[in-house]
Amino acid sequence: MSEYFRNALQQWLDQLEQQSSDGASWLQQRQSTLDRIPDHSEPQAVDLLQQMTRLNQRFEHLAQSLLEQSSDGQLSRQQLLDTYRQHLDGLCHDWINSSCFLPDQLALLSPFLSRSPDPAKQSSDIESFLQRIQQLSSLPRTLLQHSQNLLSSLILFQQAQHAHQQRLSQINHASLNELADRLEPEGVNDIQSLHTLWVDIFEARFNNALRQPDFIASFNQLVDAGSRVRADWQALTDHLCKRFGLVSLAEYDELSLKHQTLQDRVWQLEQQMLDMQSIIQGSDRDKH
Repeated sequence: MSEYFRNALQQWLDQLEQQSSDGASWLQQRQSTLDRIPDHSEPQAVDLLQQMTRLNQRFEHLAQSLLEQSSDGQLSRQQLLDTYRQHLDGLCHDWINSSCFLPDQLALLSPFLSRSPDPAKQSSDIESFLQRIQQLSSLPRTLLQHSQNLLSSLILFQQAQHAHQQRLSQINHASLNELADRLEPEGVNDIQSLHTLWVDIFEARFNNALRQPDFIASFNQLVDAGSRVRADWQALTDHLCKRFGLVSLAEYDELSLKHQTLQDRVWQLEQQMLDMQSIIQGSDRDKH
């Protein structure tokens, strides 16, 4: 099972446990997150903040290990922090490659793509594929153009992804170091208190980043690159649907809207008929 699926499954189980054991507390935590972030923040940022500050098994393991080492007076923390930072960086990677930014179909493929630390290698892989596509003169010209556009957009998205991932990784690294530095001075001695401290530290650094022009510019570039991928993916799928005589996604959405409108109209007519029947039945009773 890939890291992506393990994270997704763990988050789902964490939410189920929290909702079943203390649903009110979970809702309060979500509302608290919403209250603390800057106004007009993007929903993707809210989603990431919740993922990074969730109390889950991995954090409990980190917290328990830090507390045990701290109580012994031997806080050899670096390996623990590096391991958890890799987990946080993985969450950021999965968040960037999720349907928050990419089309659902491409987001589903992201778990099967390698997480190469070298962005140049990732881009070169797509560029190599793009060059091979360009050499296929047997492909219809329109199909070839749509494919080239999509691959070019994916290259730009990977570049934006790497730039923003680096900024998020810096936040993760600085937040974890601050957590360990404040562990002993603040007298933290239980997991819940440590988690509260972690939430305060990470939210403060994340919210500060949301106010920095460079961070916002990096995020906007990621959103723009994702939008371009979505548009090129939509154009390619619409072309393929048209070529094979299938209903395109845009046409399907339009038909679904018409169907929903007709359903609403039928429901209104049924209600009017029921009201008329009630009136007629009432008149009949009055006559008798």
